[in-house]
Amino acid sequence: MCIRDRDTCFGFVAYRDHPPQDKTYVTKVKDLSSEQEILAFIEKLDAIGGGDGPEAVLDGLSDSIYKITWRKNSLRYIIHIADAPPHGKLYTGSSFIKDHFPDGCPCGI
Repeated sequence: MCIRDRDTCFGFVAYRDHPPQDKTYVTKVKDLSSEQEILAFIEKLDAIGGGDGPEAVLDGLSDSIYKITWRKNSLRYIIHIADAPPHGKLYTGSSFIKDHFPDGCPCGI
């Protein structure tokens, strides 16, 4: 549990891809918590699957803004670590990257 008046709390948003490329989840959110709780959450994640290059990056970023319960007037940082671009020609910029959603994220972002 994160102490709400604590100086530093951690949240985590994991994302994969949209079905049918990945059938496990699009995003998993761990709300603001202690360092130990976040590490336990991360240890349960794995990086497998996917049917194309791009991933649900925009869903993950959106969830980090809207599904994390940020404290009012707090200083907020989002650190994004990725190995693939979001869906859409705007981000892939290449016909060499296989993208099942070339018009962009199916979530509409």
